[in-house]
Amino acid sequence: MSDGERTAISLAYFLVSLGQNGQRLEDLVVFVDDPICSLDANHIYDVAYLLVTSLKACRQLFISTHSSEFFNTIKQDWADRGGKFKPQHVAYLIYREGRGTSQLLVLPDHLAKFRSDYHHVFYCLRQFQASASQEVDAYLSCPNLLRRFLEMYLGFRRPTPKGYLTKLDVLFDDEVERGAVARYVDEGSHSASTLRLLEFSDFPAMSRGMVERVMRALERVDPDHYSVLVAETT
Repeated sequence: MSDGERTAISLAYFLVSLGQNGQRLEDLVVFVDDPICSLDANHIYDVAYLLVTSLKACRQLFISTHSSEFFNTIKQDWADRGGKFKPQHVAYLIYREGRGTSQLLVLPDHLAKFRSDYHHVFYCLRQFQASASQEVDAYLSCPNLLRRFLEMYLGFRRPTPKGYLTKLDVLFDDEVERGAVARYVDEGSHSASTLRLLEFSDFPAMSRGMVERVMRALERVDPDHYSVLVAETT
């Protein structure tokens, strides 16, 4: 059997076993860890519906996942349209900065409200832009997040199969500025070449500067889009 088939059988057995030996679902605290691991994407909605409906009566239910799509599917049942979680429902985020200790935080409002990763990536970039930290580790994810943002935004603005690097002229008229942003983002988002960027004496300042360039360009080229993103992620 494939890993996905084993996951499906394990989940089915687990759900059936909850009612064995005279156990009442209403008396049980149930923790389900990443139930879609190794499953095809088309099973996300099936598993979410199965868990939400079949375990609704249990005393307390915990569901953990790495998948934002699965989380958002569960959230549809546990939150209202504005992203506020219903009574007796709550969401948390396991957060770790660099190599530090993981923290369990109440889910930030911008993650609770939106179903798209787009807002979250924009929010994280704004955090980099405003950061005063000089720790290199705190910025290692910056190139990858900036790349993801550019891929999503430029993909909407110019929906062609070409890569995002060929679309940077949407934001930047100056060829030198396009080249600088492209080098930072493309090299920094590949682990094999990240070390080349770390050879610069002030990687944190460089990262903040690159985010600043993109933000200012977005504000200039698409002010309505930029202002809405800022308002909705503040």
